[in-house]
Amino acid sequence: MDKYTKKEAMKLGKRNIRYNTLYMIGLEETADIFWDSWHLQYKPENKFFRTIKDR
Repeated sequence: MDKYTKKEAMKLGKRNIRYNTLYMIGLEETADIFWDSWHLQYKPENKFFRTIKDR
């Protein structure tokens, strides 16, 4: 597995610390799965659902 530097991970355009860390340690597939789920959970149209669900 290729490992990325922090700068390379940031260049991928995914501005999320956990995502970048997963990429840096070589877990690209895990990072992509994490990003997809994180992106779905925090989409603007889901923000109110998340707030109500967490209460």
